[in-house]
Amino acid sequence: MRRLLLVLAVITVLPVQAAKPVPQRGSLTDGGPSVSFDGQFIVASAATRNDVLYAAGIELRGSPYGLGVETRMASATVGADGVARLDMTAPITVRSVWVVVDARGGYTISPGPGMARREMDVSTAGSVTGHDGQVRGLTLQRSSVFVFLVRPAVGMWSLRLVDGRMNDDDKTFNGMVSVAFQELQPAAGTIPPAPDHLVPGDVLFVVDPYSLDYAVTRQAK
Repeated sequence: MRRLLLVLAVITVLPVQAAKPVPQRGSLTDGGPSVSFDGQFIVASAATRNDVLYAAGIELRGSPYGLGVETRMASATVGADGVARLDMTAPITVRSVWVVVDARGGYTISPGPGMARREMDVSTAGSVTGHDGQVRGLTLQRSSVFVFLVRPAVGMWSLRLVDGRMNDDDKTFNGMVSVAFQELQPAAGTIPPAPDHLVPGDVLFVVDPYSLDYAVTRQAK
């Protein structure tokens, strides 16, 4: 599985040509629940009773005026039957991609109904630096991404980055976006501010809003 390049506050980046992603059918599960769709709900089954699940995704929606990008996030508690229904507040579109994370950091990635998923090629050059060895941020060779960070059983935080503008740490038009995790904003009922570094079990999910290519990683122990 391709992995995100996780970097600290100081980043050195060289331009690299990215490969095109290969579409894949169906869900990708790494210890997460089974996922299906029911109207505006993500239905997570085969989960552990009383676990709090977090879900997030990006959708492309058409309108008379063009194509819009929407982000949706929710949390829900698993019932006695091992099922949780996560309300995404609007019918889930075909052109979308989603992550559901359980209380142990297991996750499932699922494209919209009938759509293929495309894992992002995040081959990019960089260096990991920092005096304490903690992973405090990320950089990607993209013009825009949505970032979702889930700390299992604690909360979810999110932010959109746009190269050289919206929330891009270097504020430079260079084909790269970068952010420190502490800049992410609470989502899906989360109250605490975002952590300043990753801890074992944290799940990071990144989506390109133009192509719906995604990348996912779980911080190792």
